[in-house]
Amino acid sequence: MRISLAMICVSMLLVMPMTVRATHQDLTDGRDTKGRLDIRKVWTWGPHANTGFRIGTFRSWTPKFIWDRGFFVVNVDTFGTSRFDYYVLIRSNGRRMKGLLFRDRAERRDYVIRKVRVWRPDSKSVNFRFPWGDVRFPKRRRHFRWSAQSLFSSDACPSVCIDRVPNKGTVMTTVRPAPTPTATPTDSPAP
Repeated sequence: MRISLAMICVSMLLVMPMTVRATHQDLTDGRDTKGRLDIRKVWTWGPHANTGFRIGTFRSWTPKFIWDRGFFVVNVDTFGTSRFDYYVLIRSNGRRMKGLLFRDRAERRDYVIRKVRVWRPDSKSVNFRFPWGDVRFPKRRRHFRWSAQSLFSSDACPSVCIDRVPNKGTVMTTVRPAPTPTATPTDSPAP
C-alpha cells in the first residue's frame, strides 16, 4: 500500500501542536529616575506561550542590597479592557530574587496565582518567563498589552522612586499563529 506525500503532510498537521508566535518590542529608557533601579531597557523574547521578559538597569545591584527596598512589576492586560488583569511582582528575599503572579481584580483583593521562576543573567538585570498557561487569554485576542516598572526606596528615594517603561501608555504585543506547513498535492505514479 502506497501512502502519498499529501496524506503524510495532512497527518502531520493533525498531530502537530499549534504554536503561537508573538512580535516583540524591546524598549529603552533614559536616566530619568533616582536610585539603583533606574530601568535602562526591557527586552522580550520567545513564542507567546513562553514569552520571556528581561529588565535591565543602569547600575548594578544585589538581592541583599534591594531586600525590602526594591521591586519590579510587569503588568499585563489579556482581557482587552482599560485596566491590567495580571502582574508579576519580582522581589528579593535577601539572598535571591523571587517572582509571584497575581490576578489584579478591580473590586476585590488581588490574589497570588503561582510562583514565577526568576533568574539574573548579570548584576544589572533580572529575567522571567510570563506563565501564560495560568492566566485567562481569550482565543479571539490577537494581542496583549504590558508595561514594566521598578520601585526603590533609599536615602536618595525616601518616598519611593518609581521608573515606568514606557513612561506613558503601554506596549502592544501582537500574537499570531505560527505558519503551518501546507501540503502540495502530487500525483503519485499508478501501481
